[in-house]
Amino acid sequence: MTLITTMTGAAGILALLGVWSHATAASVVEGVIYSAGNYTIINVPGSTTTMPVSVNAAGAVAGNFSSGGPGDGFVESGGTYTIIDVPGSTFTHVSGMNNSGAVAGNAYGLFPGQPGFTDQGFIETGGVYAFINYPGFVGSTIVNAINDSGTVAGTYTNLRGFVESGGTYTDIYVPGSVSTNVRAINDSGTVAGTFSTTFPLNSEGFVESGGTYTIINVPGASSTKVVAINDSGTVAGYFSSGGPDVGFVESGGTYTIIDVPGSDSTEVTAINDFGAVTGTFFNGTKSMGFLETGGIYTILEPPGTINFGPTSINASDVVVGDAVPVPEPATWALMLIGLGVGGTMLRRHRRRINRGLANHQP
Repeated sequence: MTLITTMTGAAGILALLGVWSHATAASVVEGVIYSAGNYTIINVPGSTTTMPVSVNAAGAVAGNFSSGGPGDGFVESGGTYTIIDVPGSTFTHVSGMNNSGAVAGNAYGLFPGQPGFTDQGFIETGGVYAFINYPGFVGSTIVNAINDSGTVAGTYTNLRGFVESGGTYTDIYVPGSVSTNVRAINDSGTVAGTFSTTFPLNSEGFVESGGTYTIINVPGASSTKVVAINDSGTVAGYFSSGGPDVGFVESGGTYTIIDVPGSDSTEVTAINDFGAVTGTFFNGTKSMGFLETGGIYTILEPPGTINFGPTSINASDVVVGDAVPVPEPATWALMLIGLGVGGTMLRRHRRRINRGLANHQP
């Protein structure tokens, strides 16, 4: 289990080197909203890390935060923060929010019927929490996504996926796989994710609709990971052919490569219903965000920050993610050393969480 308080990229490097000053420690990782060329910083009051994971059509933002210990979730709307904290949990992790404002995620703790500490899925609506537990299964149930009907999707046993709607659970398991991880669901109930057929785990993408599975593999790739699907059924993700990661979009069997010009690697993290995608790229020294629409790339680099990692985009091309505040001048020398040591960490900035649960994906 990876706690949301884990620092990666520049923040983690500096923390390991012990060079964060009291000023920068006030906000180690902060939330960012990008809209039409403007950036807004959001930080849960009193927190040291604020990590948005979802933005809905109304512009409300959901995510996770920590104040130095186990964290909880939050929803921010119009400057007002609502804390998402499942009763009885050790910490709460938000993975998504729909356009009605319903929040889904996972809570970690000692829960009835479980042999020890486990993750249990939940949906929060108007302050009311409902648990999502795969029937007959003792262990962790991980919710990764929610659609506008309130249907949620995720994984259980770390090996199989599921969809839950109105109390009915549907097993999602790619035939012949040893591991199936559902990452996304659209409003039609079509799900997408990643599966593996061998141990150690390889990675291939899939889409499931009405019991029919379609395999998503970028031609020539050795690894394909699907992370998002929109209401048109277009999927997005990233792949590798033995080298750095490259983003892609797939629609009707046609693959479009998403590769920020001049980048060392590009990872797509989200797609909206109009086909605009966002994600992270590495340019040799740091990670930055991007927005791609119709083949045009907009570089996203919030002023006063480094290592921006977008996580979600809505239909208005509003992008949210998190970034590391620029340290004080006195820390720059040590930071540059840290960046040299930790270049690989920076390239993998967005793998810090599956929105916090990286060990649950193949």
